[in-house]
Parts: sequence; structure tokens; C-alpha cells
Amino acid sequence: MAKRILFVTAHFPPNDAIGTQRMTKLMKYLHRRGWQVFVLTLREDYFPNARGDYRVYLPDSVRVYRTGKLDPFEIWDWLKRRLGRTGRAEAPAPGRSSSKSEHSSKSGSGWWFELKELVTRILQYPDRYNGWIPFIFWKAWRIIRNHRIDYVLVSSPPHSPHLPINWLHRWLRFTYIADFRDPWARSQWVRERDHLYQRLQHRLDDVFEGQTVREADLLIYNTDHLREDFEQFYGTAQLASRAFTLTNGFDPEMKVLLGNGRMREEEAAAGRQFIIRHTGNLYKKRNPEPILQALAEVKARYPEAGRRVRLEFIGPLDEALHYLHGLVESLGLEKQVAFLPSRPYLEILNQLHQADWLLLLQPGTTIQVPAKFFDYLLSGRPIWAVVEPESVGERLVREMGNGFVSYSSRPETLRAFFQQLIAGRLKPSRPRSEALERFSAQHLAEQLEEILLASNGQKSEKRASQ
Repeated sequence: MAKRILFVTAHFPPNDAIGTQRMTKLMKYLHRRGWQVFVLTLREDYFPNARGDYRVYLPDSVRVYRTGKLDPFEIWDWLKRRLGRTGRAEAPAPGRSSSKSEHSSKSGSGWWFELKELVTRILQYPDRYNGWIPFIFWKAWRIIRNHRIDYVLVSSPPHSPHLPINWLHRWLRFTYIADFRDPWARSQWVRERDHLYQRLQHRLDDVFEGQTVREADLLIYNTDHLREDFEQFYGTAQLASRAFTLTNGFDPEMKVLLGNGRMREEEAAAGRQFIIRHTGNLYKKRNPEPILQALAEVKARYPEAGRRVRLEFIGPLDEALHYLHGLVESLGLEKQVAFLPSRPYLEILNQLHQADWLLLLQPGTTIQVPAKFFDYLLSGRPIWAVVEPESVGERLVREMGNGFVSYSSRPETLRAFFQQLIAGRLKPSRPRSEALERFSAQHLAEQLEEILLASNGQKSEKRASQ
């Protein structure tokens, strides 16, 4: 009899966030291996500007259930009006850093600021999907009971879906898999604990992450670094028998949908621009400003050669980074730098395929690697990694053997990339085939199946002993 698995995730088409790719790839290849796949996700109208279509990725036999959710921000907007808060802070002026603007907007903050921020954090805790929690509880209950679901996989972030499945797992019989794509309570990007609302959020994160770790039968992490972080915090003995690494990956079948990508060093040598592309969101913690400064310095030293570099950032630009438009102009990089809107997933893949280099930007953390890295592998293009020393991003790029590593905190390593690029000393190459195979979606789905079947549908030792 085919095994039945329910995926509970907000990352499902038409949501075109990068997390959607992990989910649909696992669903697709588990289904091919004979699994009955069920999906609990949000209604399509919550993603009005998204373009993802699950019918492109998945067969019709995958059962998809959609629900609504409450919106805590509508409540907060009403409360802000009642409290006299009429609007958001203005975006930083062009040429000014977002950090300075943010600091100035919070200067003089006292008990009133603390109160407003505390209310905001409560209304959106653990994230802005908390209004989905009651809908998940009741719908998942019915799906699990009616279809005799064997396995329930909850992928986060967002972390809200873990809470109702934690509760359901105490009453219904299924194997619960908590899939962590990013950290929760110990994010290296969120360290501040100066204010009451920050301390409260960290405390609640500790509580609910711990509850999820104890309740889940299987724990899956998308990097070894992330798994080791959890093992170090909770104890290897507690997690060793049920903690596994399952990386993100690429779908090799998408390769046939791409254009004719090719190595283009001959054209570059003849004077064509080197096109370096980055896809996905840019925000305060993923800020390309040091890269722009490095390019400007190289261009000032080598004016003609510097003009042959073009940086394209495809995807949303957070409001806090709107000042980058003015910075680009002040640095004289209008013809070298472009911020472009998001495109549908297949168009993005083709854009990657036609670039000379692909930018992997992950400062501030050593245990995470953006999921776009695996789409970069599919394209076969060389990767410029701007990461932290000894990070998982650095390790992966070096293993693939087709990239250049710079450190976000060391400007000289950023300049070195541009200097070697325009001097013709960086020769594009494709990823090592032996290293590439382990990231194919078929291989990852096979790994996941082995993990699930090894659990034999049993409850955790704690549950079995009760």
C-alpha cells in the first residue's frame, strides 16, 4: 500500500518564494516513487502578484487543500489608527545608509515605543502567518483522519505551522517531520535583546522551538551546519537518532526548458560586458552596498575595464535599501548596476543560464546558504560567493570547484574579484559532476524516503513509552 504524506507549508504555488522550490521538488519525486502526496497551503488569492503554477511541477493526482487565514496586520492597522500612529517611517534618503535612518527613527524611544513594539510583536508572533494557525489545526485534523495520513511534514520558516501540528501530534497517530530550512530561536541575524519586546520574542522562540524539537519524530535540516547548531544546543544524544540533513537541490528536468547557455569568455575578451546576476530579495541583512563600493573603486582605478562589468539584481528591493538607487548614481555606476523586478521562475532560470557569473550573497551568518545556490548549480554558470569565512556557502562553492569566494567584511576580497575578472584571470568552469549529483532532486527525494521508511511510521520513543 502506498504511503501517504501531508505537506503543511505556505511555500506552494502560486507563492513564488524560493522555499516553494524545495517543497515542489520533494513532492514531485516522492510521488514518482509511489507516494500519495497531500498538500495543505493557503488560498491562491493571498499571492495576487505571484506567477507560480503547481500544475507545471506536479501531477493532478497530488491533492491540494487551501484555507484562508486571519490577518494580524489588519488588526494592528486598526490599533495604530486608534493610537494615533498615522503611517510608517519614511524611506531613507538617497545616499544615506538604512542603519542610520533606522537609528534616527527610533531615537528618543521610551515606554511608548516599547509598548507599540511589544503589541506589534505579539500580534505577529511567531510570524505574520500566525493567523493561519486555527485553520491549519482544523483542516489538518480532517485530512489526517479522513485519509489516514502516515506522515506530516511541516517546513519552516514561517514557523507558525509547527504550533498546530505540535498539538495535533499529541492526539492523532502520524509520524511528524519538522523541516527547518532556516534557524528559529538562534538566528545569527537576530541577536538584539536590548528591549523588552526583543527579550520576549527570544524567550518565546526558545519555548516553541523546544516544544517542536521534543514533539517531532524526525528533524530535518537543510545544512549540516544548521543540524550541528541544534545538536549542540539540545544535546547530540537527544537528537542523534532523529536528526538528519537534507539539503536543497535542483531539478535536472528543468534543464531542457532552458535556453542555449554557453561559456562566453571569447565574447568577453572582445570587449563585451561581463554580466553578473543575483536573484531574490535584497534587504538590510543582505545588502550589496559593499559590492557596489568595491566596483566603484575598481572602476576609478581602471576606467575602461571597469565599464565592462554589469551587476543585475533581479527581485524585490526592501524599502530600507531604496537608498541604493541614489548611491548607484552618486558612485557613477548607472550603466554598471541595475535593480530589476521579479520574474517567473522559468524566466529566472533562463536569466541565470545567460549570465557570465552568478552572485551568491550571504553575509552575517555561517550556517545558512540561500536556496538559489541550487538553481545556480542547475544553470552551470560560475558562482561568486560573498559570504562569511568558514561558512556553509564558502564550503559548498569550493566543493563545486566553479567559483570565487570573497568575504563580505573584507573589501579587498571584493575588489580582487573584479580585478581578476576584468584582467581575464577568471576562467569560467562548470561544477564538478561528482559533487553535483548529490544535489539532484531525485537523489534528495530518495534520501527523504529512506529517512521516513526507516522510522517505520513509529512514534518517538517518548510517545511510545506513554
